[in-house]
Amino acid sequence: MDIMPLDLNTVSGGQQDRFHRLFTTAHYAVEGVQPHRLTLAGVIIIPSMEAEVGPFADISADVWSNALNTKVFDTILTTQQLVPLVEDFHSRILLLTPSIIPSLRPPHHAIASTVGSALEGFSASLAAELRLQDLYLSHLKLGSVEIPGSRKRLEGTSGSKTKGTPMRKLQDTVFDALKAKRPSAVYHVGRGSLTYSVVGNWLPTGLVGMMMGFRKTQGELVEEGESQDDGSDSSMQWEKVDQRVV
Repeated sequence: MDIMPLDLNTVSGGQQDRFHRLFTTAHYAVEGVQPHRLTLAGVIIIPSMEAEVGPFADISADVWSNALNTKVFDTILTTQQLVPLVEDFHSRILLLTPSIIPSLRPPHHAIASTVGSALEGFSASLAAELRLQDLYLSHLKLGSVEIPGSRKRLEGTSGSKTKGTPMRKLQDTVFDALKAKRPSAVYHVGRGSLTYSVVGNWLPTGLVGMMMGFRKTQGELVEEGESQDDGSDSSMQWEKVDQRVV
């Protein structure tokens, strides 16, 4: 199974026609052999989820507008333009988004929390609509996933010393979502994804802020002092929660 990248900012009617031709035209691996046709297993949507972090009052209208346009509106518009291909070739749609911050909705993460909730609502509604045509949309909610050869992760709690889930698990889940007879509507992939989804539904928001290194001072929310600068204390608390829940 090959994955072909597509620039989400340049999807157009002309490109849709090009994809139609690609999947309806016979191809020859080498001269003299029987022709074969390509199939479209699915469309994988991975919107950019990097978002500004800081007090809500400090986030300008321009930042909000840009975030909602590039992360929510562009994702919806791109999906809308690709749905005809999905319908024609009876393919699937996979939406991959980080889940820890949207699940916990901590202080100073208003943009990421808002975008995450908006995309979750969009994917759930579209999935229900596609099911009327016997088509599937799966939402892959990502926790901490290790990127081979890099110190970065797709998502993780700040200061965490615990390794994330190997990238291979994400690759296997993508394959399952594309090939399973009846794929799940939601897949939790990566350390913390399922845990924080459960915790975020019942843990008081004030406690979430405390565990992430925030405290109240004279009615204002501020970050803890030097003892929290590296995020180690809050990370250890989250690791304990993660271990108990899973």
